[in-house]
Amino acid sequence: MSDDFRVHNFSNHSLQELQKIKQEFESLLNSAVNFKFALTSLEDYETLKAWFTKCEYHALTDNDSIYDIAEEYFGELIDHSWEVTDD
Repeated sequence: MSDDFRVHNFSNHSLQELQKIKQEFESLLNSAVNFKFALTSLEDYETLKAWFTKCEYHALTDNDSIYDIAEEYFGELIDHSWEVTDD
C-alpha cells in the first residue's frame, strides 16, 4: 500500500464513515482510471469529433481537463453539438 494511505488511521472511523470513505475513494479511483484511458485513447482517433463521439472514457471522468488536452492534441475546439442527448 502506498504511503498516501498509511498516514491516515482508518480504524478511528465508524463503520458508516468507512463505507462513505470507501465509496468516495472508489469514485475518485474510477474517475482517475477513466481519465487515463481517455488520455491514452487520443492516439486511436484521427479527429477530435471521432474521439469525442466514440470514446466513452472522457464522459466517465470528473477531470474536465481531458477536454483541454484533447483540444490541444487535435488542434481544434470541441463542438458541443456532438454530444448525445437522451431527449
